Amino acid sequence: ASRDPAASAARIPSLAWRAITQGLTCGPVLVQVPRLGYAFGLSCAQCRHRVVCPQCHGPVHYPDDDQGAKCQWCAHPVPEEPCPQCGSHTRRSGTSGERRTAYEIGRAFPGTTVLSSKSGNVLDRVSSAPSIVVATPGAEPLAQGGFATTILLDGWALLDKAGLDSSIEALRRWAAAAALTRSAQADGRVVLVGVPAHAGIRSVEALVRWDPQWLLDAELAERRALMLPPYARMVRISGPVEPVRDLAAQFAAVDAISQGVLEVVGPGARGAGESTQFLVRTGASIFDQTAAETALLRLVAASRARRSARKDPERLTMRVDPIEIGP
Repeated sequence: ASRDPAASAARIPSLAWRAITQGLTCGPVLVQVPRLGYAFGLSCAQCRHRVVCPQCHGPVHYPDDDQGAKCQWCAHPVPEEPCPQCGSHTRRSGTSGERRTAYEIGRAFPGTTVLSSKSGNVLDRVSSAPSIVVATPGAEPLAQGGFATTILLDGWALLDKAGLDSSIEALRRWAAAAALTRSAQADGRVVLVGVPAHAGIRSVEALVRWDPQWLLDAELAERRALMLPPYARMVRISGPVEPVRDLAAQFAAVDAISQGVLEVVGPGARGAGESTQFLVRTGASIFDQTAAETALLRLVAASRARRSARKDPERLTMRVDPIEIGP
């Protein structure tokens, strides 16, 4: 893997362009892009005011270069309207999808075959002839003799995902693409861009070292210290504000909570105040986590049974050991 100090300043820095050019002299090149579509994160080009959906206030994107803007949440069409802050009619995108990436790379390398592999149109194999394959994670094809060069774009898009497993998932996707590349002895090269060059990010270090076990050991040690799954069991309960707050108060009053066997965290606000959540987890000071886990699951099951018997109209979601635990 290679590091480029300019990677944080340009989406495709000069090192990546040089690696693509060099790779095309002896075989196919793989470019991994984390997102489907064309352009995402639209905002005003003048004042950077974020463009949101008028229906649900969700983020807006261009699913294709010849289609209008749509909401990423509800797919509602978003018309081209003046910016409410400055009146500008020009929009800019925060990041690009695989379609726009393929278009940009195709313009940079005229005459070179540019292929796309994504959900719904996955390529199985490509020949050893020089070509550029733009693929989303999991849709990378096999190349005869391996890819001469692999470019991992927009590393921040995987690292910034909310969730306990974001760093592990990022390494898994990067390593899956890197494994399709020729060995260093055969002049294979992997370039990761879009991550800070100065920061010691564990998943990036694990990729450079080619040592996923090191990352797993570090993640497990950190979770043990913080009492997060798998060393503690946790349930996230989310839904409308009032029912969630009432249920959190009921949970806080049970004996298992007062004795320190279980802990209630929250509720904490989510979104625009229409929903909230709270966590119940096994106590960090309890030696017998098995007994605490049994108490937790029984408490959740009893709560679900009471709500079902009362036919409470509000819908609450209860998820054991959620990957995403933040607001």
